[in-house]
Amino acid sequence: MGDGPVLIGYDGSPSAADAIKLAASLLGARPVLVVSVWSHVPVETVGYGATADFSAAAPAYFSDVDSTVEQQAGEMAEQGARVAREAGLEAEARPAQGSSAWRGIVDAAEAVDAAMIVVGARGLSGLKSALLGSTSKGVLSHAGRPVLVVPVAKEDQGAGSESSAGG
Repeated sequence: MGDGPVLIGYDGSPSAADAIKLAASLLGARPVLVVSVWSHVPVETVGYGATADFSAAAPAYFSDVDSTVEQQAGEMAEQGARVAREAGLEAEARPAQGSSAWRGIVDAAEAVDAAMIVVGARGLSGLKSALLGSTSKGVLSHAGRPVLVVPVAKEDQGAGSESSAGG
């Protein structure tokens, strides 16, 4: 394993918290970076037929939305970093922007030259996974570095749904 931090994707789900705890038990006191992914809302999503007044104000409005969403992702990452610290890891928190959860995780890992990526698996059914995609599958397919996918605990299977970084 390389010298960079271990990057852990966190979305607030029990699966993501389980991934942090397992990483702590396997990795000891290694530094980790906990990220929560947020996505930019493009102005183009205003859509056809918007009023001229709203179209003119849209860039500032969406900039405010982006700022709020990024702040919430930062708070979510800090929540995950607290879980990591309680588990004995030296943890830093950071929001990560991405067009999808897996893309944000992979890009953040590349930016810090992460030694490894840790994500939780949500245990989606085959149909749900095919329709919604899978964060863990996207990370595995595109990371270019070791990835630890922590499966859902048996008692939690079927209780969750796909979200930003745990699945």
